[in-house]
Amino acid sequence: MTRADDELAITGIGMISPIGGDAEATMESLLRGKSGVTLLPEDQRSLTPVYLHAPVDDAALTRVTKPESFRFDRSVHLALQAAREAWEDAGSPAVDPARLAVLFGAGMGGLLKAISTQNRFQARGYTGFPANTVPGLMPNASAALIALDLGAHGGAVSLSGACAAGAEAIAHALRLFRTDEIDVAVAGGTEAIIHPLTLTSFAALRALSARHHDPAGASRPFDRDRDGFVLGEGAGVLVIERRRHAVARAARIWGTLLGAGQTCNASHVIAPDPDGRWSAEAAQRALRSAGLGPADVTIISAHATATADGDLAEYRALRAVFGHHLPGARVTAVKSAMGHTIGASGAIAAGLGALSLHQKVVPPTQNVEVLDPEIELDIVRGAPQAISGGGVAMINAYAFGGHNVSLLIGGS
Repeated sequence: MTRADDELAITGIGMISPIGGDAEATMESLLRGKSGVTLLPEDQRSLTPVYLHAPVDDAALTRVTKPESFRFDRSVHLALQAAREAWEDAGSPAVDPARLAVLFGAGMGGLLKAISTQNRFQARGYTGFPANTVPGLMPNASAALIALDLGAHGGAVSLSGACAAGAEAIAHALRLFRTDEIDVAVAGGTEAIIHPLTLTSFAALRALSARHHDPAGASRPFDRDRDGFVLGEGAGVLVIERRRHAVARAARIWGTLLGAGQTCNASHVIAPDPDGRWSAEAAQRALRSAGLGPADVTIISAHATATADGDLAEYRALRAVFGHHLPGARVTAVKSAMGHTIGASGAIAAGLGALSLHQKVVPPTQNVEVLDPEIELDIVRGAPQAISGGGVAMINAYAFGGHNVSLLIGGS
């Protein structure tokens, strides 16, 4: 168990999502049951068999400069927006630059810039080719630019664990704290890959919902009639620092980072491990790292992509970890509102988990009309549920490649 004077405080939260331009707006929309899912513009629908998506409103990108919007991939725009919000929210903590690190994840960072660059190359050839092409599409651009923003010399770490990348970044930050390499971390994830090419690619895997007649009802975690996820975009960022550092500067504390666990299924590059064995082990490692037991967890933010096999495997993992304690944990699945934001999803869920504990309320899961009869979970639906006491939230993030990450967040 971490000593009280060495706890890790979450002092800043930044977010941009399909349902809100910042963390506060996203949480408020989630509590109100707002959906960010819509249809692609009509002129693009013939290019892909599935044309549901959950985009970010361009008007929300208020913290990104025009040169940045031109030079860098959209995933970087979202990352900068969320990171700058989080740093401001944290009160721009004074810290030795050598003890400040940036850790950022993305599943396919730079993809849209690569596609647009290829289109330009085919149309115009190499004459007048932009000199900023390589930095504009490199996957580590988010971490590098945020570190440049903040003068962070303690590391600019990029992770690419697909849909678990944002959660991986936060887990890696925890390790840097525990090896006493840093005092403050800016950690999160970003993704912006909505394009007919990616929609077609995921549709070929039968991973996407094709509920075109009902966009708001398309993402249906744990529902009997779920048929896949909706591709979304966004970014989520946490500023994490040692509690003693936060207290010394009288910072507001949203919550605490208590533990993290990671595993790999090592069984299939796409399909989940059906019994959820290694997802369960990631959760158990997180509990051990925090010195907690299953009964201490009051909220579970499920990965819950609304795929038939994925949701069932996650349920089996939860059952293996929590056993008879499972009915005592309220389950929420934020992808029902904003789609699957891939590399950003774990970081967005972590920020929302901290806000849930701070506000003592669990957001509802949308579109669970008939619970899958094979799944027995206390899923919050219909309306938010109030909670009492400090509580602990478990955030699950899983990914193609077999990546499994569980984070544990406590109250302030």
